Amino acid sequence: MSEETAGLLVLLVIPVLWALMWWGWRRRSRRQAELPAPPPAPEDPGPALLEPCEGVYVSSTTGGDWLDRVVAHGLGRRSACEVAVFGAGVSVAREGEDVLWLPVDRLLRVRRERGMAGKYVDREGLVVLTWLLGPGDDLELDTGLRLRHEQDADALVAALAELLAQGPGAPVARAAQEQETDAPETGAHETDEGREGGHR
Repeated sequence: MSEETAGLLVLLVIPVLWALMWWGWRRRSRRQAELPAPPPAPEDPGPALLEPCEGVYVSSTTGGDWLDRVVAHGLGRRSACEVAVFGAGVSVAREGEDVLWLPVDRLLRVRRERGMAGKYVDREGLVVLTWLLGPGDDLELDTGLRLRHEQDADALVAALAELLAQGPGAPVARAAQEQETDAPETGAHETDEGREGGHR
């Protein structure tokens, strides 16, 4: 095959690939059209636990399925962002999009990962937040953030851990722990101190 023929094939294939990607995005957007929108940011988010840190909003996917990107309400678009943690929740100010506000009562977990939704980095460079999309909803989403500086990622994880410990699920976890301490040694006790107990 000559170089001219190969170049022509490349020029023909690229628009087809872009068209397929666009069609897949539109199809996914229609399928997710009925998903509830994230809540708006409150006027008073509470005390700051972490000042804004620069980074990249990678994407949001359905919980546990990093190939199922959520594109409704602009959640599927990668963009530069600033992440801040407050007493009432987490603010992700995305470039060109509305602020993504994650209330403390919908936050479930935070962890470090190496990749999601086609984005892979070294040394678990992504901070992934698992949260509930709607009040009383059991649809969990994973939102991936790549902080510009490693120390900011560590600070974000620490601030989120503090927020989760202070959130609505914390009293439930503490009450379960106290009940376990007071119960007889021969009884069977619940030992899960995760945030999920505060939402289910």
